[in-house]
Amino acid sequence: MLVITRKLGEKIQIGNATITVTRTGKCNVVIGVEAPNHVRIQRAGPSSATTQSRELSRDSANNDSLSKAS
Repeated sequence: MLVITRKLGEKIQIGNATITVTRTGKCNVVIGVEAPNHVRIQRAGPSSATTQSRELSRDSANNDSLSKAS
């Protein structure tokens, strides 16, 4: 992983996408992403991990219920 520090308003160019630091706070950073329409941008992060964890828990509970029913 490449870690880059940027100040408010500074940009990072990755391929055809430009990432701009638009706002900083005590505990967070807000970025803007500019890219051509054909470039797909997906958000990943703690909320995705939480969703995956919930899905795994739900699947595990469903499997346990099925095992007990047998």
